[in-house]
Amino acid sequence: MGIASRYDTIPSLAGAQLFCDLRGVLVLEISAPPLANDPQNADCWGRSRQIRPGLIAWLCMDDEARRYVHCRGIRVFAADITGTLGLSFATIPFQLSLQHCRLGGELDLRRAQVAQLDLDGSLIQKLYDDEANVTTQVYLRFGFTAFDQVRFLGRLSAMILATDPKTMSPHKPYRHRVQ
Repeated sequence: MGIASRYDTIPSLAGAQLFCDLRGVLVLEISAPPLANDPQNADCWGRSRQIRPGLIAWLCMDDEARRYVHCRGIRVFAADITGTLGLSFATIPFQLSLQHCRLGGELDLRRAQVAQLDLDGSLIQKLYDDEANVTTQVYLRFGFTAFDQVRFLGRLSAMILATDPKTMSPHKPYRHRVQ
């Protein structure tokens, strides 16, 4: 039984493909015109660009599924992630890149271990990274926007590459404390 058949709710969406490449790596590919990738317009994207956060969480946390993630990690570009992505306490030994995506809920990385986090150009509600261990970089550039909090509390061994913190949240101040 293949890995994709074990996860019975993987989307079969127009314009999206989930397949194993020649190396057996699980790939989710969503195609879109380059000018339509602004997450501010995610309401116009339609179902073909939606990803349930449970699929990403499953790829990050299920031991069997992680074996099929490419060594470059999970890289999603211009998708609508339709709810809260809860990865607290997870150990993610690869990059998690969600570029130009809209996260409909919060991104919860409390006490998680992540090799690298890339949210360049993304639009999110909240980011909680309390006591998380991101080992290389956290990217929050190129129009990254958070409507509520971006919170890094506790020990952080990564370098944060961010845009001007004042532009990150029009409603609440950017809070960053590294001990």
